[in-house]
Amino acid sequence: MKDIILEEKDESNNESNIIHITKHDITVNDRNKDKQFLSHRKRDVRKLKQIFLDLFLPVGYPESLEDPACYINYQFFDSLQALCSYLRGVISTSAMLQAAGVGNSDATALSSAMTWALRDGLGMLGGLIFSYISSPHFDSHVKEFRLFADVINDIGLTLDMLAPYASLLNFSGSTLFVTSLGQLCKVFCGISAGATKSSITLHFSGKTRNMADLQCKESNQETFVTLIGMTVGIYLAKCLQSLDNNDGAVTSTDDSIISSMTWIIFLSLTILHVWANYKGVKILRLNTLNQQRLEELLRPFIDSELIHQDKDTEPNNTPLKIASPNEISENLLESTKKLILSSRIKLGVSIQELKDESITNNKKREDYYLWLIGDIFRDEAYVLNINFFSSPPDKENDGLKSKLSRSKYRICVCFKSQASVQDELQAFTHAYLLDSVLTKVKSSNNKATQPVIASASGDTKELIQWTYNIIQKW
Repeated sequence: MKDIILEEKDESNNESNIIHITKHDITVNDRNKDKQFLSHRKRDVRKLKQIFLDLFLPVGYPESLEDPACYINYQFFDSLQALCSYLRGVISTSAMLQAAGVGNSDATALSSAMTWALRDGLGMLGGLIFSYISSPHFDSHVKEFRLFADVINDIGLTLDMLAPYASLLNFSGSTLFVTSLGQLCKVFCGISAGATKSSITLHFSGKTRNMADLQCKESNQETFVTLIGMTVGIYLAKCLQSLDNNDGAVTSTDDSIISSMTWIIFLSLTILHVWANYKGVKILRLNTLNQQRLEELLRPFIDSELIHQDKDTEPNNTPLKIASPNEISENLLESTKKLILSSRIKLGVSIQELKDESITNNKKREDYYLWLIGDIFRDEAYVLNINFFSSPPDKENDGLKSKLSRSKYRICVCFKSQASVQDELQAFTHAYLLDSVLTKVKSSNNKATQPVIASASGDTKELIQWTYNIIQKW
């Protein structure tokens, strides 16, 4: 008897059973059971995926986020840099313990504890000073301080790695000095990262304001990354230790190889850490404007106006597109430079800081400030002035271009008590236009042939009036 195979189909004409008849047995293969098994597997996979999403992503993702794509990309680079930091922490901790006296028969537990306590104490004191100086700038320079936090942490970890070599310096307390500097850098990192974290979380929360949920999920992400870093760190430490265990005899050559390998791994992770931080910060598109982003937004308008003034033509009536704040990508290096070295535009100064040191004649100074406060800015909620300061004394009849050739300047803006946000925006626009013209005047080597240069080559009073008239047209 030959084998017989029968196919049974359901109402939809799909195969449901296959019946296999042999001489000794009849076998029924139920296709529905296979389908049910596959559907169970798919359901289990979907359930695991949902658990993963609920554990690491905010409730209602992606609708609950302002910019889901930006959030995912930022968190990826943030997790990558955190992993690099943990792995380097494993390596640098070994160097720190060695510097504290672990493994040194001459060191005592008390001396190591005192070194550790002094290091932490100096770090806390430096942190208070840093917080006092930097706290007014955290909200307006979120990206800069977020990047600064991780760069200064890199410096701190590098100093920890150098701590065992501090004893080679020819002065007492060298180890304490190096370790204290490293701790100070890490305190700066903690303050800056903590201060900017809330602003970044608020940005991602958008209109839902689900900050608590976002912070919880970010904490879960950090815990997961830390677990990965712990596993890899233990493996890395064992690999380095295995190089150290050479049948109980470690030569100077072996020690040099181990040290070189440690530094290569540490520096490679540091480079990856800096790159991940920079990429993560550049991804951020904040909805607020600081000075650097506002300059980027105003630059097309200012450049267009100055071009028309140069050509002595009427401005084009075609409106320029106004970019939204989250479309602005500022130059972080330039912004950081202005933050550290102070920008040429200073807002919110006192009335005393409006004083121009280049005006030495008392009568001229009095007439000038009467015009400034009582005439041109009488109906405005701000007062603006150019403050020239230089080491050589200014001549009485110096022109504007002559002052610029040998003097530094700062554009100071003083606000009146009734000033609104719109007034602040107008004041900064006026100051930025004024700074753009002064830069153009200072960089021009030829005689004033262009209208912009000609208009700005008189005295300070004429230039302020000229730029004020342009602002009023806008």
